Amino acid sequence: MSSSTPPEIIVGLDLGSTKVSAVVGEVDSEGITILGVGNVPCRGLRKGVVANIDQTVRSVREAIEAAETMAADLRERMNQDPVLDPMDLFAHVYAEPTPQLREQQAQLQAELHAEQEGGH
Repeated sequence: MSSSTPPEIIVGLDLGSTKVSAVVGEVDSEGITILGVGNVPCRGLRKGVVANIDQTVRSVREAIEAAETMAADLRERMNQDPVLDPMDLFAHVYAEPTPQLREQQAQLQAELHAEQEGGH
């Protein structure tokens, strides 16, 4: 695939006598990225043979829906803007902060306070 080709969404299914698994992935020029996985109990298969087509289809749909739900949840969480506190930059720099680090921390605190007071 060329870099101008949009990614392709693919679904992989594994139907077993005890469970149905679905994997949703995105294929692009760099490979496959797994976006979601769904596993549900299989109803409708007995010893590898379809005993009830309606139950088998329902299990497949449920597995795909579970994988799509996982993919949508992941996409939503990845697109959220994290709320970061700039002062956290100083939280884990040294076990015991140095005088220079304390000075820089005080300067940043003053700048942040000035921004809040200025209405920015």
